[in-house]
Amino acid sequence: MAKYTLHNGDCLQFLRTIQSGSIQAVITDPPYGIKIGGNGKIGGNGKITAVKNYAPVKWDDVGLTAEQFQEIKRVSINQAIFGFEHLADVLGKANSVIVWDKKVKNNWDDNFSDCEIAWSNVEVPTKIIRHLWMGALRVEKGERFHPTQKPIAVMKYIIERITQPGDVILDPFMGSGSTGVACMQLGREFVGIEINKEYFEIASKRIGEAASQEVLFTTTRPTPPAPDGGDSAPSQALSTPDMFSAIEHEPKPAPRR
Repeated sequence: MAKYTLHNGDCLQFLRTIQSGSIQAVITDPPYGIKIGGNGKIGGNGKITAVKNYAPVKWDDVGLTAEQFQEIKRVSINQAIFGFEHLADVLGKANSVIVWDKKVKNNWDDNFSDCEIAWSNVEVPTKIIRHLWMGALRVEKGERFHPTQKPIAVMKYIIERITQPGDVILDPFMGSGSTGVACMQLGREFVGIEINKEYFEIASKRIGEAASQEVLFTTTRPTPPAPDGGDSAPSQALSTPDMFSAIEHEPKPAPRR
């Protein structure tokens, strides 16, 4: 079963402790610096979907910094980073991009972007992933915990595209843990960092549950995204209240039925 290590703290501090080139891929959705959700409300216009209420956030006041990006490049071989349209001045020229079509050719009148773009240094053809995720209009069921939460199916597609089973993947802006869940389902080792204690606890539970499931790892090439199983509700914290804490797990195989 895939291993995972989760850290509650500032990503830059932890990145500096990682050996250069020891991570196969960083796959992440960092802050864009566009002050999303500053008033605690995300998207919706009342016509198609209602406004989603979250706690007001400050983590998106400043986007991915050049120093953070330099450390990401130092520790990893491959990178796929969402927010290219907002972070082009930091990320620079892309060798490829992945376009996530969130609307899937519908003409709804809403306040959401039709797509999101992930920058990548990997020299592969540009691809479009079509997976419905427009506020409350989503393929999968379950609660959405984070205002910029990504579908597990989309993260799995990217992971399969630039890594192989057994590779180590790092997400330094883990949020509610979708990258980690996708890694557990695909047999990749995962390292996650999240500075927000509440989201860290949610991610810990989601990834722990995914790691406990028995999965047969056979996929070696990317497949079109399929609906994931939804989100799990948060429960007891798996971390300590220290400023910088970590948990490491090597899950035991689930019993066969």
